[in-house]
Amino acid sequence: MAHAHLVSRTVDLDMVGAGWERTVDGYLNRLLKAWILDSVRELMGWGLRSSLTI
Repeated sequence: MAHAHLVSRTVDLDMVGAGWERTVDGYLNRLLKAWILDSVRELMGWGLRSSLTI
């Protein structure tokens, strides 16, 4: 990923020019609910883990 911008320039890749836009829906549709809950549980600590369910 560190050199992704160099590759995109080399192959003349212009995502914005092609009409691509970043959206919250586009990002969140790629995440599984279980992954989100696991992350929240990890950040909350052990005490509140059992209160979150899928």
